[in-house]
Amino acid sequence: MEQYLNNTWPTWAVAAGFPQMADEDPQVLPGSMSEHMEKCQAKLRPMQRQQITMANEIEDHAALRNARKVLFLDFDGVLHPWDVYPSPHDGQPYLEGSGHLFMWAPILEGILQDHPDVKIVLSTSWARDASVRYAGAKAALPKGLQARVVGAVLLHRFSDTRYRLIAEFAKRRGFNEWIAIDDDTDGWPASEINRLVATSHHEGLGNPAAQDRLRQLLV
Repeated sequence: MEQYLNNTWPTWAVAAGFPQMADEDPQVLPGSMSEHMEKCQAKLRPMQRQQITMANEIEDHAALRNARKVLFLDFDGVLHPWDVYPSPHDGQPYLEGSGHLFMWAPILEGILQDHPDVKIVLSTSWARDASVRYAGAKAALPKGLQARVVGAVLLHRFSDTRYRLIAEFAKRRGFNEWIAIDDDTDGWPASEINRLVATSHHEGLGNPAAQDRLRQLLV
């Protein structure tokens, strides 16, 4: 733990119940130092996960309070093929290969026209990318989809799976009616697979089967 190695013990850690341990503490023998640190880290780990998750969410509080149906939306492998990379010139995303960015976004916009109550929470790495961020990711969508966006789940390297972040976001806000469109199916339990429109990396929502699946889940 960095605070410990720097010989500092922050007040929030003491308040949380972590025992303070100073170098000159005669009750702590050198041989017990690693055990002491392991216990502190074990207690801190759940708090770290919660802080990381909470810090990696963006939301429009008012819009989310009124949301009844929520769609968690990925970009790469959903609205265009997944072969997207940052440009070496300006860091902006570009699609390598045939097609163009957001080539299937009009399909999503058209399907959602019959469901005006559906709000969108971004679950794409675009919202976390330093060159794009949340505002840029939202602005990249067609106007009709932009108007539905009410927040974002920002992917983080400490999180187990994208499903975990989405599920935690939905649970904290009491969402019952939510679905996700994603080409990343890792970690989705069988009990929740009925919420997922799983797309292929290269076909995304351009695949008629994925479109039919989305229509079924929106009913």
